[in-house]
Amino acid sequence: MSEEEIYSKACSFLDEGYHASIVLLKSLVEINSFTANKEGTNKVQSILAGELRSIGMNVQRIPRDGIGDILIARNSCREGGRVLLSVHADTVHPPESDFKHFSIQGDRAYGPGVHDMKGSIVMLLQSLRALERVSKLDALPITLIINSDEEMGSGQSCDLIHAEAALCQKAFVLEPGRPNDALVTRRKGIYHGRLFIHGRAAHAGLHLSSGASAVEYLARLIVAIKDLTDFETGVTTNFGEISGGTVSNVVADYAEACFELRAEDKASFRAAVERVSEICSQPAEDG
Repeated sequence: MSEEEIYSKACSFLDEGYHASIVLLKSLVEINSFTANKEGTNKVQSILAGELRSIGMNVQRIPRDGIGDILIARNSCREGGRVLLSVHADTVHPPESDFKHFSIQGDRAYGPGVHDMKGSIVMLLQSLRALERVSKLDALPITLIINSDEEMGSGQSCDLIHAEAALCQKAFVLEPGRPNDALVTRRKGIYHGRLFIHGRAAHAGLHLSSGASAVEYLARLIVAIKDLTDFETGVTTNFGEISGGTVSNVVADYAEACFELRAEDKASFRAAVERVSEICSQPAEDG
């Protein structure tokens, strides 16, 4: 077949498989795969492992503590420069979230992971099936990694990703792109931090002056770290979770918060992280 005939046959296969793609997407989206939901993420990985094996790929399943398994799949080709494809099975929505159902409204689908990145996984699987249909799947040696902790920074899977990437000539992360079909060619570096503040409890009505509020001190740290945001240099900070204290008439003796810091280049990243360290190492108040 000519290249045009191969392309036409592959496109026809994708058109014919549209309904099956939607059915698969729905089944994946309606399984909660929040990063910390190991059971749910493993259910998604089991479906994906079966899909990959059905097109002849060899699938290795690697367990990790606290997160879902990691899948590494390879086709049978051993010639030429290996190509690494990377996707992730986890999503950001916890099981108790109200955003849990799949729906289609007009020409758009909605649900946790439709965009990032279960929709991308379905497109990848259908693309691999189309390549198989036109006898091109084994033209390139492909390694596919599906990790389960990308939304939390890939801390439990980065060793495997690094090891596989070292064996490949090209690598593609199939995250969703940007408007107008723009592709992402670089990402900011991310630092995840958590603050733990210990104070001294006291009755707010009778002995306010003898207490040391962890909540108030945390608030000052939050403002100081948030002030590191500089859109000109590309450094941004965001606090996503805070907690502390008990009731309003007791000085809080404990508080904590988690945050992320992002930067566009190594110099800005290191400088910002060092500044965070300086802010957090400043002498604490008495108590």
